[in-house]
Formats: sequence, structure tokens, C-alpha cells
Amino acid sequence: MKKFFFTLALLCAVAGAGFAQTVSEGTIILNPQLTNLAYNSFKVSSDGASSKFSMYGLQADGGYAIKDDLLIIGGVGYQGLKFEDTSGSMLNIRAGVRYYIFNGLFASGSLVLGHGKLGDGTIGDLGFGDEGYEEEYVESDAKADLNSLNLAIGVGYSIFLAERFSIDPFLNYTYGLSNKVAGESFGMTALSLNIGFSFYF
Repeated sequence: MKKFFFTLALLCAVAGAGFAQTVSEGTIILNPQLTNLAYNSFKVSSDGASSKFSMYGLQADGGYAIKDDLLIIGGVGYQGLKFEDTSGSMLNIRAGVRYYIFNGLFASGSLVLGHGKLGDGTIGDLGFGDEGYEEEYVESDAKADLNSLNLAIGVGYSIFLAERFSIDPFLNYTYGLSNKVAGESFGMTALSLNIGFSFYF
């Protein structure tokens, strides 16, 4: 899988070399994304205990260039979650900025607000609280509320395959500012590879 993504990125970079450009003031961008494709590293923690989890999803962003190479971005997304034997889903909204540094290289930052459900398993396996937590709060078929506020920062490269279309692989780091499941707070960090497809108008 890693070789596939490396080869794809190399071919796109060669094909897109002739279209490298800046994003002009007034440009509108539509940017659907496939998130958490590879190189995933996620961790949740509470009271010194930690567990790894997996995530996959779709994101749809839109933006406007308020000046050359600086865009205000907003979007909505869906994430599927898997904590060992527990699965769930989440919808999120985000707002942030993207800045093109040089020749397609960009950095981004955003705040992400999410709400979802976690269930079809037991949350006690995640290390939240003591052994009595599972029986007191969550039954095996219950769904618990999941709320999150995260800071996401990333770096990527826009490979222009045409004047108004680019493929945007980028590495994203997410830090949990405030996350709760069934009313219990937990910490969260995530590092993932995403791929976006940008259309410029």
C-alpha cells in the first residue's frame, strides 16, 4: 500500500509540474477529500490509560481566496470510528485557513467540531475509569454520545493536473481540545494521510 501511494504521488508530481501556479485572490475552491487513507496513528487516553483506534471518512470543503495564496476554508464531514470491538460514527463541521507557501506546497489549520454516536460494543475496553464504568454507564448494545472539539494542522502539496484541478495529498495532525464520550472526558491525538481533489473557479 505504501509503495502504491508513493508511486501515485510521483506520477502525479511529474504530470503536474507544468501546471504549478498560485491561487489568485477571489478564487473559489471546492475540495472533497478522502480522509485517513494510510499511515494512520490514533490514540485516545484517560487517567493514564490509552487505546488505539481507527478512523476513515469523507470531507467536503469549500474556500475563498481573500488574497493571493491565502484561503478561508469551511466544510462538513463524516467519520467512521472503530475502537477495538466498539464502532461508531461522527459528523463534523470545520473552519480554518489554507496558505500556499511555494509552488503548490501549502499549510493548513482549522477547528473541527464533531458530534456522533459510539456503540455496538462496550466502552469499558477503552480505559475510561475503573472496571465498574462499563456496567454503570454502557450496555453492550448501547450507543453513547460522542462530542469533540479538535485542532487540525496539516501540510500538503497541490499537484495541478489541469489549470483548474489539482490532487492534494497532505499529512494531517489532530489534537483534541475537548472530547467526551458518555459525559466522560478523554484526550485524543491523530496523525493521518489524506487526499483531496480541488476544483478552482
